[in-house]
Amino acid sequence: MKRTVGIGVFGVGKMGQAHVRRINDSLRGARVVAIGDPAPEFAHKAAPGLDLPDDAVAESITEMCARPDVDGILVAAWDGEHEAAALAAIAAGKMVFCEKPLTPSVEGCRRIIEAEEKAGRRLLQIGFMRRYDTGYQQMKQVLDSGRIGDPLLAYCMHRNPSQGERFESHQIITQVMVHEFDISRWLFGEEITRVRVDRSRSTSKAPEGLIDPLTAVLWTESGVRINVEAVCFGRYAYDIRCSVLCEDGDVALPDQLAPTIRDASGVRHEIGTDWLDRFKDAYNIEIQSWIDSVIAGEQDGPSAWDGYAAQAICEAAAEAMGSGAEQPLDLMAKPAIYS
Repeated sequence: MKRTVGIGVFGVGKMGQAHVRRINDSLRGARVVAIGDPAPEFAHKAAPGLDLPDDAVAESITEMCARPDVDGILVAAWDGEHEAAALAAIAAGKMVFCEKPLTPSVEGCRRIIEAEEKAGRRLLQIGFMRRYDTGYQQMKQVLDSGRIGDPLLAYCMHRNPSQGERFESHQIITQVMVHEFDISRWLFGEEITRVRVDRSRSTSKAPEGLIDPLTAVLWTESGVRINVEAVCFGRYAYDIRCSVLCEDGDVALPDQLAPTIRDASGVRHEIGTDWLDRFKDAYNIEIQSWIDSVIAGEQDGPSAWDGYAAQAICEAAAEAMGSGAEQPLDLMAKPAIYS
């Protein structure tokens, strides 16, 4: 068993570069030995700022997978590149971490699941970092203990200060609400069976024609109702909240995990403005867990099945947003390797 494994990072935009620095500066048991990007020239430009030599740049995902010093591959390229990169890594027998979404389509997710079934084992972990957040883990411990009874209702709120210039209405579901979809499945330990999406008056702070905010209602297999609110141009902060009403009490996500300040102006605490700041510790724990899996040669984090289930909810929600009607989910049979 290797004590230090070599990692290749494919996709070196903001997220990919953050992962390179995280692995090399803060985590144990791994070093980034290769970087690549769908635009190789971008990786060459990024290498010096990441303290990597130019020969660390792989010109393609195929070249990265073929390098003997690369034990695991972290995919942080744009969404449309995820499927090809993940399939190449699985075919090469490499452990792979793929940022969400697994792929932008249910069909693509199924192809990755089929590839893992063919390999006979799990090789991929999907990037749902909230599962590693201390606050969410505390919530799950309370829910799993049963000490406040069975869950009845949940409320999830996801507010962003802004988005990029090319942001479109459907991405409120695929880029924002998807986190609430996954964390709900994880908190309650069951699948979502149906979804409805409701529109409201759009904020004047959003670009013209963009639907913002957006709300969704989900139901789990046991009937728990989950209300999801997403705002993409809230301006004031990056604000994440979650609460669950149970039969004998309720449990809520700790607010920002920030210290409370009391002075002549009142009582307050700071609210972050960026997801990398709010979930910094969760990202570190998540990637460290994946590195440990690469060292051990066995995956145990969020799986390709979780990526598939989340994408299926996104597609049903997108259809519901267009039709205004409630949409059922019809998931494929869960393969044995994910049980």
